Amino acid sequence: MSTSQSSASGRSSLAGGMSAAFGLSGIAALVWLWVLTATPIDPANWVRILGLAFLPVGVVGAVIAGTAGLRSAGRRYALFGLSAAAVTVIGFVLLITIYG
Repeated sequence: MSTSQSSASGRSSLAGGMSAAFGLSGIAALVWLWVLTATPIDPANWVRILGLAFLPVGVVGAVIAGTAGLRSAGRRYALFGLSAAAVTVIGFVLLITIYG
């Protein structure tokens, strides 16, 4: 009674889901960066730092988990997470270019 194959598949599927979650957190941090940059909202520094900490965490986490989940049942989620990470990086470059 071996469950090693099903548990390995579950871990890979989890990696795809984690990639999607990290990608969404990167996009959320990018939106927070846009709000801080393009609007007159001026929160406390700790709120600013807490929100922006998810930008690199989201991008790096989505790439690491996405590459781990590409060859599994969670492939769709892994691709979504990698795409979200790419959108986050492109959006960050655009924000720096426009509002720099």
